[in-house]
Amino acid sequence: TQNLLKYIIALIISFTCLFGNAQSSFSEKVDSVYAIAQHYYQLGAYSFAIESQQELVTLLENSEYTDAYINQLSMLGSMYDANNDVSSAISTHSKVINLIVANYGEAEFLSTPYTNLILAYIKNGQYDSAKATYKKFGRMYSSLDYIENAEGYLYLAANIREKLQMKYVYSEAELGIAKSEITVAKDYFGDDSPTYGKVAAYIGNLFVFLGDFDEGIPYLKKSVEAYKQNQSGYKEEYIKALNNLADAYISLENYPEAKKIIDDVLPITINYYGDDAPEN
Repeated sequence: TQNLLKYIIALIISFTCLFGNAQSSFSEKVDSVYAIAQHYYQLGAYSFAIESQQELVTLLENSEYTDAYINQLSMLGSMYDANNDVSSAISTHSKVINLIVANYGEAEFLSTPYTNLILAYIKNGQYDSAKATYKKFGRMYSSLDYIENAEGYLYLAANIREKLQMKYVYSEAELGIAKSEITVAKDYFGDDSPTYGKVAAYIGNLFVFLGDFDEGIPYLKKSVEAYKQNQSGYKEEYIKALNNLADAYISLENYPEAKKIIDDVLPITINYYGDDAPEN
């Protein structure tokens, strides 16, 4: 009986050592492959980095380390982006989103993979897909009951619009994003808030840039009204909003309306800036 007990104890100890060694070996392998992938990535050798990152993702895929797997899969998507392999990037970012939703639900940290996916669509010229994905993300994000999430939503929208502007893409997709922003700004912050005024100014100026003054001027007026309610902390923005509206009327050669606004804004500008008031 004693011999049998010793044998069982020895077997348990051996198994524990083997399991521990296996775990240690796995961790060392993961760390090694990760280091290689990052080394190549930092050097800009993206093809080699992707090869190592694919190996790392394969190692983690069926492991107990779900978070690490998702994080490294997301990193693989970023490597595809850097290597201009847009189709692989889109596929990978989509997979990351699905994994997060499956494991954690509609979590707040979906903003990064959604941003990555939308920007990949934009890079590939798939503006309809970018807009549809943005709307899908917007519905999820704005349904969360935290004010900071509305701020994150607006931050994401601004990020995407900046990418569109860098590509000189003034399209329906960009307007769709901006209009989605103003809905969130109104719902969360009110149409008399500086946040609303900022988004309204953007939309108004974009319509004016596109030559659609009938659509643009009402938004510029909304921007003026929003900043007018918050002059104490946003005097400079209020002055700019008035100037935007005046410029739109000047472009339409509606000089009487432009003059009314200039007459209003001039004393405010001088009072605010003093001797440093801008000449225009």
